[in-house]
Amino acid sequence: MDFGPNILCCPAEPILSAGDIISISGIGIAVLVFILERINSSRADNQRAKQDWFLNVVVEPNMNSISDFYSNLLDVLEKSPKELESLVLNPLTIAKAEKMKSFIKNKDKFITEFNTAIRSFDPIMAKKIDSLLRRTQDIFTNYIDTIGSDSPTDYSVVKRQMDRSKTALYSILFEGIKKNPTKF
Repeated sequence: MDFGPNILCCPAEPILSAGDIISISGIGIAVLVFILERINSSRADNQRAKQDWFLNVVVEPNMNSISDFYSNLLDVLEKSPKELESLVLNPLTIAKAEKMKSFIKNKDKFITEFNTAIRSFDPIMAKKIDSLLRRTQDIFTNYIDTIGSDSPTDYSVVKRQMDRSKTALYSILFEGIKKNPTKF
């Protein structure tokens, strides 16, 4: 079987014409654009689902516990001067320590119930909340320490600081979604 000299050299006519190449390229580009759009759409859907989960499972159910945490904290702070000022030095010190221990117990419970869920979802946000709660504990401790001293801190000042702390907590919860939705 002799196939002749054309087998070893290039054929005189190209296999694909310029029109064929353009058509195939166009189809390839259309398929590529379709695939990229599907990927982007899938990512956007996943981000929306994560945001919805975060808001509906983590934030929204805990709004009452956040409010309760700060309300209980303010109640303790408001009642503490009356309870503690009537005590003499040694029982006063013990009572202050008990107030601080109670705060730490409530804070730890709050962290366990709320911040643990956030930590599993966004560790950076959880660290910000931990830091905020440490500053809140400092405010609480400083206020309790001034009770019975020559210059006690006014409750209204502490209440404003606690209100700012609560606002800062809400701000932390929503800043990740607001500023960087791709994080989710």
